[in-house]
Amino acid sequence: MGLTRLGVEEGVISRLHPFRWPLNVYDYFVKEKNHGGVLTSVMAVQQRTADAVQVSKQTVVRTCAMREIGSDLKRNPYRRSKPRRTDLLENKKHTIRYLIYDMYANKEHVTLDTLLAVIKLKDLCDLGRTSLFYALKEMGFKFKMTNSRRGSCEQSHVVSMRNVFLRKYIRNLESEIPHDFVFLDETWVFSRGATKRTWQDDRAKNGKRYIIIHAGGRNGFIEGSSLIFSSTNKSFDYHDNMNAELFEKWFEESFLKKLAQPSIIVLDNASYHTRKSEKIPRASSTKEEISNWLKMKNRPFAKVTPDVWNRCVTHTEEIIKDTFNREKIIDDVRALVFTVNTGSDEESDYLSESDNDA
Repeated sequence: MGLTRLGVEEGVISRLHPFRWPLNVYDYFVKEKNHGGVLTSVMAVQQRTADAVQVSKQTVVRTCAMREIGSDLKRNPYRRSKPRRTDLLENKKHTIRYLIYDMYANKEHVTLDTLLAVIKLKDLCDLGRTSLFYALKEMGFKFKMTNSRRGSCEQSHVVSMRNVFLRKYIRNLESEIPHDFVFLDETWVFSRGATKRTWQDDRAKNGKRYIIIHAGGRNGFIEGSSLIFSSTNKSFDYHDNMNAELFEKWFEESFLKKLAQPSIIVLDNASYHTRKSEKIPRASSTKEEISNWLKMKNRPFAKVTPDVWNRCVTHTEEIIKDTFNREKIIDDVRALVFTVNTGSDEESDYLSESDNDA
């Protein structure tokens, strides 16, 4: 019987191996002999057992409880039955997103528990509470306070970008000469058509994984614009096999040349879809990096002299002192005192009883 099945930490497996148990108990009795008496009270049976076997008291308590309820000691009730799932298909993610919107529209309180209940009711997908948390986080949602309640709210910049897209989408449809929409995306497939998680023989491999990039519109896929290549990265996330250089080369040389007419191209916010061709210095940039960037842009800049630096320090100190004086004024304001319950004794007694009950 493996000790990890009883919830014992792996770091102490070596000294808690079944062959070590008699030695642990023997060493404990030797200590009692040298001590001239018991080390732990004979009334503390569980603690005494834990000290002798060299496990935690909680392990002894849990094992005894499992035996009393007739549970199988060979099975760890705390072991996860399956791994967390965050690799949801895009259509599942969209469905969960719309479920959240519908719940808000119906003035329902959106939490992990309420959302998970709706997902199970609709038999959408098999997800646990923790897996749902990570999936929502990956989709751009976060858990925040709203009107003194905790709820799942989509981040403001995600909402803003979607609103901008929807307005442009409708504006194009309502224009006199609307352009066709072309959607592009990437996916992956194994050479033998296997999915990531199924009942399968480990001896039979899935074969190579291929990355597929394609685009299409209302008239179907754009002929000749697809790109298929085998993956060299063993990561589960197929996005790790793409980069900006590869995507831009396909976009300019294969995709754009196949468009028969001006179109509006719709793509997601993958990291390799948008990149900065030039890195602009930030507050964390070094002096040398900022100087080199200014020289490259032919932007003149003066060196900081001791006099200029001294004036900057003086100005900063004045700001700090001014802020301190403002805070001191607020601290010096005496607190306003409000007298409550100036009515009858009956009302005071009622309020006092309520306070005591609370």
